[in-house]
Amino acid sequence: MIRGDCNEKIDLILSAIPSRNNLTLCFVDPFNLSLRFDVLRKLAERKIDLLCLLALHMDANRAYDIYLANESSKIDHFMGNSSWRTEWGEFLNQTNKRSDFPIFFSWLFCEENGYPRISASTRTFNAPDQNG
Repeated sequence: MIRGDCNEKIDLILSAIPSRNNLTLCFVDPFNLSLRFDVLRKLAERKIDLLCLLALHMDANRAYDIYLANESSKIDHFMGNSSWRTEWGEFLNQTNKRSDFPIFFSWLFCEENGYPRISASTRTFNAPDQNG
């Protein structure tokens, strides 16, 4: 196990993975949108099966105003480019729903990387009340 920021440790991570005739699964579970797309690209070059949890609703909604600020580059790094700002403006003009911010990013991420769009629906799961 290699602990630390995968953005900084990607070369060490890749060096720990045998390069030939191995089945490899990489699980990426970032706690926010700090994951840089270059990390996923480097992993993909190695023909690694990749499972990446993108908790977009939690982080993108919570930090919406921060991410939209021009000086914020977090999403630029996450997406691998800065064109998302223009596309978000066009998307928002059509839907007028700020709450679609995470859905927009999941769609854009999928489209730019050759994956089908994921469903826009979300599901809420409530844990049973264990206090009563």
